[in-house]
Amino acid sequence: MCVLDIDTSVNPVYGRQGGVEVGYNPHKPGRPSLVLHPYLVGKVRLVLNTEFEAGNQVRSMYSLPGLERTLDGM
Repeated sequence: MCVLDIDTSVNPVYGRQGGVEVGYNPHKPGRPSLVLHPYLVGKVRLVLNTEFEAGNQVRSMYSLPGLERTLDGM
């Protein structure tokens, strides 16, 4: 049995990069950031895919479309 885990991470961005937005960032408030949504399989330590979203798209509802695309492609 394997467990599929989605773990979001907020990465602050320095400079101008596409898709950055000011969002939830506890360490650098007010700084534009990107959010990584990696899809991990626990026991085998496998990363299925990683989606990059704007900094204001932290919640899991933003992970669902990318997860569905990843699982449909398998």
